Amino acid sequence: MTFDMSPTCNYRSFLFVPTHKKSFWKKAYSRGSDTIILDLEDSVPVPEKVNARMQLVKALTHCKKHNKPTIVRINQSIRDAIHDLETAITNFTDAILVPKVRDSKHIETIDEIVTELEYERNIRAGNIKIIATLESAEGVLNSARIALSSPRMVALALGPEDLATDLGCAPTEYSLLGACQTIILGARAANLFAIGFPGSISEYQDKISYRKSIEKGRALGFSGAFCIHPDQIEIVNTVFSVTLSEIEWAKKVVSAQEDVADHHSGAFSLDGKMIDEPIIDRAKTILKSIEK
Repeated sequence: MTFDMSPTCNYRSFLFVPTHKKSFWKKAYSRGSDTIILDLEDSVPVPEKVNARMQLVKALTHCKKHNKPTIVRINQSIRDAIHDLETAITNFTDAILVPKVRDSKHIETIDEIVTELEYERNIRAGNIKIIATLESAEGVLNSARIALSSPRMVALALGPEDLATDLGCAPTEYSLLGACQTIILGARAANLFAIGFPGSISEYQDKISYRKSIEKGRALGFSGAFCIHPDQIEIVNTVFSVTLSEIEWAKKVVSAQEDVADHHSGAFSLDGKMIDEPIIDRAKTILKSIEK
């Protein structure tokens, strides 16, 4: 089955799981996230990198056994990334999450390696997708090029902590707003998924503050968010779900549009608001998203 991450897909939450901790990935499928990210990067200490790679195939098999879309986050340096990909490219891998992407050449190199490994392992060409995480000023400014750097690309993601460090500030709504908008524009222009929110991903105890950040992310145009703790999952899933009021509004718009179409009318008024083609398209997108 193709890993579908079109802008209307139902993936909302992406849970990071340190691959060297067997007890974590064994129960990750039961945490309620839409996808699992088996991490080989930041959550894995350097002395545990080899152990994490050794456990990766078992972890991938286990996640797939429970029908969870599974992503592998590799390390940044090409030298480490090659070691990671040698293990990560399997029939159980849906996508590779590439961290700290600065330019399109980085993705092109990863694509080339993945292509070779797919061929060697009799995996259907192009089956494994790529998600790029933008975590620097350079990466954000190159987001449009990165989005178009490979046919495997399915999403752009914001890395708020590293980006804030690169900018010399804390990861707040105000410091990350411009980056969020740039990433969303780059993703949408290439018809990709956008993952993120303007705030700190490390915040999981203050649920009120965290929820506000996630709500702002959805309002900006993101379609999902990374989670580093199970307590974040329910909030992300709730905020990024289509509400009943949105569904009712969309049905009302489409129904009204069908009525006026019989009279060869273009724009029309509904509940005191002018409805034209872009608004109709938004309503249809909402209805399409709940069909999956």
